[in-house]
Amino acid sequence: MIKKTVYRILAGASRLFNFSQKQTVVVCYHHIGTGDSKYSVSREEFQKQLSWLTRRPDFLVTFDDGDPSIIGVTRILERYGVRPVVFINSSNV
Repeated sequence: MIKKTVYRILAGASRLFNFSQKQTVVVCYHHIGTGDSKYSVSREEFQKQLSWLTRRPDFLVTFDDGDPSIIGVTRILERYGVRPVVFINSSNV
């Protein structure tokens, strides 16, 4: 019941503020590379996803938790001209 109410409110706000005219795709990554985690994506898949994203006019790439694997993909990010937002967990500093 609460979930339906929240969706109705968001849908109303979307119509009110005309959010549907411009949709930003936000993609959040946790780990890039091989791994058993369901939150991990391979470097190859990451590159394919960036190739697709950069064809869109409005997108944002984020990394959560400050995983060290981010450092290993800086060249890929630079190649596509992507400047991600990185959220660093203070326990990882």
